[in-house]
Amino acid sequence: MLTLSNRTNQHSPETYAALQAAEGYVFLGLHREALREIDSIEPGEQEDRDVMVARIRILLHLGRWTASTRIAARGAALHPTEEEFTVQRAFAFHQLDRSEDAARVLKKIGDVRAVEALIDGLLGTNWMVRRHAAEALGKIGDPRGIS
Repeated sequence: MLTLSNRTNQHSPETYAALQAAEGYVFLGLHREALREIDSIEPGEQEDRDVMVARIRILLHLGRWTASTRIAARGAALHPTEEEFTVQRAFAFHQLDRSEDAARVLKKIGDVRAVEALIDGLLGTNWMVRRHAAEALGKIGDPRGIS
């Protein structure tokens, strides 16, 4: 699924159609076409949560990591209760070999879904990544952060 919650009553019919078309293109592996569908959505709806999540997921499929981090940061600022933006931003940082930034981002949410990635960071050689990973594991309350 390209978006987290896509109900027709949440979006205009045009936006709903574009999101559905984009999802179909992603299913077929046609990511550039999917991005064109998202680009066709009215400017006033571009910062809608579902539209932003869809855009980030498509950009991640395309390997456009820097653009993904930028949009995910904007999404997290606009929709602070939606952790999807933070998780996707951390993933894009990881793909850019910016593990310290990824660990710092994951530390902010303190989500148990990040435990395995944080443990990997804890076992690495970069002391700053290890520090952020340990702090995040402590915030989550996972005992592996202190053992």
